[in-house]
Amino acid sequence: TPSLYAMGSAGPDRQINIVKIWFCLLLFLNEGYWIGYIHRKLEGKLPVAMPDVRLYVAGVLCLILISFVVNVDNRLFDYSSYAAYVSLKAGEAQTFDKEYKERLEVLNGPEEIAVLQPYSVTPWLLYFDDVETDIYDWKNVAVARWYGKDKVILDY
Repeated sequence: TPSLYAMGSAGPDRQINIVKIWFCLLLFLNEGYWIGYIHRKLEGKLPVAMPDVRLYVAGVLCLILISFVVNVDNRLFDYSSYAAYVSLKAGEAQTFDKEYKERLEVLNGPEEIAVLQPYSVTPWLLYFDDVETDIYDWKNVAVARWYGKDKVILDY
């Protein structure tokens, strides 16, 4: 609520992730509380014995855990930890890592002009921005300086 009030948005994704985790935790605790309360109130009043409360709590916990892994392909409301899971499960993170290491070999190589291949995948958590096809773009100049190259360019 404070970020929504102050900034007019829900806030950064890590903050939304914390809110979701607390929601699930409190949902589970409230569910256990209410099941226990109902069990105490109805104890002895029903002709049939009620099952153990732990069974209900275990069932609710299973439903919460299932909600984290169902519909992995739906990326509408990704949270950072769930986005990492989706990226790893889809293989995007592994492909991005392989292509990143290939770029590092080029950038650490002896050539004065580093020609980089574009990334084939751009995982949401790992990819922010890239160098451009324009060698005078500020990102290209910064990468060239960092790796001691004359020029860095993105090959298309």
